[in-house]
Amino acid sequence: MKKNIWIFVAFLMKFKNILILYFLTLKDFTFINVFKRIKYELKIYLFKINFLSFIRKYRSNYNKIKWNEKTLLINTKKYNQFEKNFSEVEFIEIEFLNKIEKLTLPINWNITTVSRLWRFNLHYFSGLKKCINYSLEKGLSNVILQQNLYLIDSWINFHLLQHGDGWHSYTLSLRIRNWIWLFRFFPNLITDKIKEVLWIQINWLYENREYHLGGNHLLENLITLILGSLQFKGSLPDLIFSECMSELEDQLQKQILSDGGHEERSCSYHLIILQNLVELGFVIQNIKKIRPVWLLKSISLMSKWAYKVKLNNNNYPRFNDSIYSKEIDIEKIIKLSLSYIDQNIFVSKSDLFYFYLSEDTFNNNKNKYFKLEVPSLENFSFRLPKVLDLEETGWTILRPNDEFELVFKCGKPCPKNLPAHVHSDLLSFDLFRNGEYFQD
Repeated sequence: MKKNIWIFVAFLMKFKNILILYFLTLKDFTFINVFKRIKYELKIYLFKINFLSFIRKYRSNYNKIKWNEKTLLINTKKYNQFEKNFSEVEFIEIEFLNKIEKLTLPINWNITTVSRLWRFNLHYFSGLKKCINYSLEKGLSNVILQQNLYLIDSWINFHLLQHGDGWHSYTLSLRIRNWIWLFRFFPNLITDKIKEVLWIQINWLYENREYHLGGNHLLENLITLILGSLQFKGSLPDLIFSECMSELEDQLQKQILSDGGHEERSCSYHLIILQNLVELGFVIQNIKKIRPVWLLKSISLMSKWAYKVKLNNNNYPRFNDSIYSKEIDIEKIIKLSLSYIDQNIFVSKSDLFYFYLSEDTFNNNKNKYFKLEVPSLENFSFRLPKVLDLEETGWTILRPNDEFELVFKCGKPCPKNLPAHVHSDLLSFDLFRNGEYFQD
């Protein structure tokens, strides 16, 4: 008996660091969160081993719905003449995360020679907005557009036969939206095959929302499901729309802090969520002819927070897992938000994607909406105080003059059950001079 006790003690001593690590990791998670994670992983496992059965199931649902022929945006001329034949190309070069990779054609979408984050970026199709802007600006077909169409077709041919990161709920959320934008700007490009695969992806995402993670992941899932449901007509798309609208309202109520910040305290994620919510608001207004008050108020609150944390030189604080990217333009996102709030176009006419998105919405809904009691462009032109305390976010911004800005992090770093984007930077500060990091 004593021997067994000592063996058990020795086991605990040997693995004490691992046990402490797991205890510290799990102590703030509730049983419900753990159950949701197990449930999600089990469904993913079943999906892998019964992949073709699931695809057949979703395909059968497609026969019960119709594509919504309502074109959200401008109806461009046909893009059917291309400058390059991809059947004669052996590989294409794609760059993500400062890493250029040569992908041999046909593409192996489960490529293992790169990091999983790089592979996730491959599945996002995030370059489609640039592609749209470029195509609108040039007014003619181009190699970039053709390459993306080839990639979409390649993705479909690969993923209708096998599982991979392309079926991850997060990559689905971003890719579905990007595909929809492309085919709503250029409706002549979509095919019946693409419509069906869009519906299959929406079905899979609908059954596998990331409740176990919550935060920005769940918001991305819900925004995509609402946007995706509006592309189709039928009882199931209507069910997805109503259910996910209710869930999004509930999640925004939980995730947006009283000072307007997002609960994960990452400025870049806050801005991405805000931008996605505004895009969704425009689409709902355009198709459903409504502007939900709860969505408008959330956008207003988040916009005002963004205005407060905007630093000189269009910069912003970089606490927690916050990145700087040319695609995350805080001033542009604020103007886009105000365009939706005030029902006036404040975005630059050179930004054709958002200019046409705003213009088409307003042209279809002239004089329909009264102004709600929300911040307008004039409300955002006030001079920020020298000491700005965002108590719930946990940031204090000092602006002693027009040149220097000091940002100090001293509050709650993240929700207890959602530490994915937190960094060990509590009580740290950043000093900026004219929007650039100050170095003596």
